Amino acid sequence: MARKKITKYAQITKHLTKYPKACKNAAAVRKVAKKFNCTASYVYKVHDKLFGPKRGVVDKRMKPKVETPVAKTKVVPPRSRQDALEEQLQVSLDKNHNRIVQANVQSTHIARLIKHNKRLWEEEHEEIFEAAASPTTTRGDILDTAKQYITKDRAEEHGDLDSNFTTIAAYWSTHLNTAVSATDVAVMMNLVKIARIKSNPANMDNWIDGCGYLACGGELVGGVR
Repeated sequence: MARKKITKYAQITKHLTKYPKACKNAAAVRKVAKKFNCTASYVYKVHDKLFGPKRGVVDKRMKPKVETPVAKTKVVPPRSRQDALEEQLQVSLDKNHNRIVQANVQSTHIARLIKHNKRLWEEEHEEIFEAAASPTTTRGDILDTAKQYITKDRAEEHGDLDSNFTTIAAYWSTHLNTAVSATDVAVMMNLVKIARIKSNPANMDNWIDGCGYLACGGELVGGVR
């Protein structure tokens, strides 16, 4: 069965019965009103019903209250004002702390992203770094690369060497109105690479391609298929 709720009137009645002098003056009445979260007039009303009007208290409470014409402000005791200021200061410190923590987290996240992207970029360009760190290219390296180009890469891409160079020679012969052979094509393509070497000697592709075209011309002349 639910417990019956004690009314505020019953609580004040019990208190005044236990402490008859609780309403001996206006200050005491305000204290009781504050304790039970009610108005002083309500405490007077309960007191009057229990003990009848008390002359000293009644006269004092009935006395007209004179208020000075000032703005209504809540009077805060010095200690309470100090507590409020300390609380406000603590809130401000907490906000600043949270902002600093959030900024540190964001900075750490950005640093990790930069580090991660740098690692990915280095992995993607690992071959370039290895080539830059390798010793100076030798003639053997150039010839080996040219051999790979003309025997594997270029053959798969452009087809049979003799047929390809013969077709190019036929087109050039028609354009120049003079006879051009397949070996002439190998020599003139090599001259193209030599001209490019003059413009940019540091480009290793031109040296490699030049060796490749000379090797193709030698094979055409030698008739080795």
